Amino acid sequence: MKIIIVGCGKVGAALTAQLSREDNLVTVIDTDSIVVRNVSNTYDVMGIVGNGASYQVLQEADIEHADLMIAVTDKDELNMLLGEFPIKKEGSQGQNKTYLVALKLAQFDFLKRTGRTVPLLLLDDIFDKLDASRVEQIVKLVGGDNFGQIFITDTNRGHLDRILHKVGSDYKIFRVEEGTIQEMEADDEAQ
Repeated sequence: MKIIIVGCGKVGAALTAQLSREDNLVTVIDTDSIVVRNVSNTYDVMGIVGNGASYQVLQEADIEHADLMIAVTDKDELNMLLGEFPIKKEGSQGQNKTYLVALKLAQFDFLKRTGRTVPLLLLDDIFDKLDASRVEQIVKLVGGDNFGQIFITDTNRGHLDRILHKVGSDYKIFRVEEGTIQEMEADDEAQ
């Protein structure tokens, strides 16, 4: 696989070590030239000095042919593209949220495949910026056997009840109010 890793801190270096040992073609990107040189000299990887959120840097890393990109930086800065355009500027709020959910699901899948346990999936305030049909598709996807335990938070109980009932997966609903957690019946009226 052709893999790009953005960020060469402890996590990025550990991923680089593991993935390069598995005969993957790894490219690392970091803003610190010394770190990039050390990592690329230690492992059989290509190193690029630059900002991994820059489209030009990603092109230099041959993002078009990459099978996987992993961002392990302390920056909350993503350069998401919709076609060739930045999704932040050109995408709707729903498209941006859908992309972020897809990114979380990809992270979940990666952690599940490379870890010893199945991670916990948290979908927070899922109805915000998404229409009900899109949320239903996401809930159907994560409601299967591949995802294990999932927490969905939302303030719109009515939407959540309709979608969970329609999907037909087993679930429990809890209400959190003033620090107290109370299990609710699935058919309780939303308050």
